[in-house]
Amino acid sequence: MNVSIIIPAQASDARRLASCLEGILAQDYHAGQIEVLVVQYGGGNPLVVPSSFPAPQFRLLALNGLNQYVARNLAAIRATGDVFLFTEPNCIPERGWVGAHVARLRDPTVTVSVGHVAPAKMTRLLNMFLSYEAVRDAWVFSSPHFQQYFGRPKNMAIVRRRFETHGPFADVVRGADSSFVQKVAREVSCSEIALTHHAIVRQQSIRNLSTCFRDRFSHACAMQIHHSAHAAPIELEERMRLVRNTIGLHSYGLVNAALLRALLSAGLLVFRLGSWVGRLRAMNRH
Repeated sequence: MNVSIIIPAQASDARRLASCLEGILAQDYHAGQIEVLVVQYGGGNPLVVPSSFPAPQFRLLALNGLNQYVARNLAAIRATGDVFLFTEPNCIPERGWVGAHVARLRDPTVTVSVGHVAPAKMTRLLNMFLSYEAVRDAWVFSSPHFQQYFGRPKNMAIVRRRFETHGPFADVVRGADSSFVQKVAREVSCSEIALTHHAIVRQQSIRNLSTCFRDRFSHACAMQIHHSAHAAPIELEERMRLVRNTIGLHSYGLVNAALLRALLSAGLLVFRLGSWVGRLRAMNRH
């Protein structure tokens, strides 16, 4: 399969984009061609086309507006690949990223592959906190309820024909990826959406638990400000069952089980605080 990697970027992303492109250059993929389309949005000094990506493998497009999803849609129109892979400048793909997504999409019943966003560095506390999220994600993408499905603009692959039938992304500031995934799951089948945990990109800004919590806070705040579409919340009883499953899967003892619960409670508090701040900012806008 030929692959089109689509990256929306702003002028301020130049340094992070260079690291992202290095990760793409290092891909171990020989089953087709890879092209990269970077769409600069929001104006500013033009991004520099790296010499390591000679045309036509690399194309730099420009968009006057500020919307990342419109930028992705523009790239999708110009793309030539059988599969669209989406990521962002602050993410560095691991060597097998493209191959993992394509391998999943070779199953004719799967048209959307949602990958894993890992931290740039892993600490013990961060690893424990994220161990629950891995169990939660596996449960979500095995559920028959489309409302709880979500997308990941930092790491997602879509078969071209499905993007053409159910795209483009909505012209909103946040959440168009989740809206797209839920639309496919609702109108076609939940089984078309697959979680591909070994298709990994590393988010450069996440290096410990505090930066992870800061990211969760910003995400929750932005969701409220922009009225983002997202997955339906998981009921408390189900969340508690998933916590118990995480504890069992990793053989956490009493101390580590208590620590996991404390970390998850702190993460939930940070998320709710971000939502509260976002609602206040949204109200002040009006």
